[in-house]
Amino acid sequence: MIPSKPTIPADGSLRPRIITILLGAPIFFAALWMGGRLWLATVLLVAAALGWELERLTTERTGAGSSAGSSGLPNARGGWEGAILAVLASYVAGRFGLTGAGAVAVGITVYSGIRELFFFHQRPLRRVLALTWSTLYVGLLWGSLILLREVGGFYWCLWAVGITWSSDIGAFLVGRRLGRHKIAPQLSPGKSWEGFVAGLVSGGAVALVLGMPLGLPPPVRLGLGLLTAFAAALGDFWESALKREAGVKDTSLILPGHGGFLDRMDSLLVAGAFTLLIARAYGAL
Repeated sequence: MIPSKPTIPADGSLRPRIITILLGAPIFFAALWMGGRLWLATVLLVAAALGWELERLTTERTGAGSSAGSSGLPNARGGWEGAILAVLASYVAGRFGLTGAGAVAVGITVYSGIRELFFFHQRPLRRVLALTWSTLYVGLLWGSLILLREVGGFYWCLWAVGITWSSDIGAFLVGRRLGRHKIAPQLSPGKSWEGFVAGLVSGGAVALVLGMPLGLPPPVRLGLGLLTAFAAALGDFWESALKREAGVKDTSLILPGHGGFLDRMDSLLVAGAFTLLIARAYGAL
């Protein structure tokens, strides 16, 4: 992930950021290793947080009966419920050997329409479209990690997580210290070309190791690793654009030093879905 300005105290201390990583990462990777219901519970909890934060971006400053918040984003109330349903659908699909996302996408669209019928507000089409998109974004993309773990196995899921977070770390460290040339200051002033390149390099290097248990040849590991790191960077840009439109710096303050779960998992949302495509191309799903 190309680093944006992290939530760091004015004195420049990285302690809250590091403590959050030291506490959260072991729990996340332990659940990933164990798989099964423990991994499902972990993914569901994060999905609920992602959906709540995305809903918060559109509804926090929205008055009763309004179709859009003061930020101008369409009201996506109910996104956390849709995210949980999408992840559960992905889990069921994985258990029964069904890896197509079409059925899940149709279910999300139907859910959005039915919810609007029961909780009718002004401009229902706008709200249904907003809720459908937000649920697909944080539910269907995040649900890719369930399919990767249940069908593809531990190492395919580790590929997505390991490359994304190593790219994030490399980009953050280099960008914070050496970043001089900004990519898109109007989108996120902390993103630099130096951090972007460092993220690709660190992601590609880790891919050379993580691709070994998957039986991928070294050139393929490197190439796919660079593409996965690039997909992670796109996920970060995507979420930054949402925050700029909403007029906020962080999606929440749940994770000290990082902001919210969406700030932390934005890259993994896209990188996980991209890895799912890779795994399917290689016949792992």
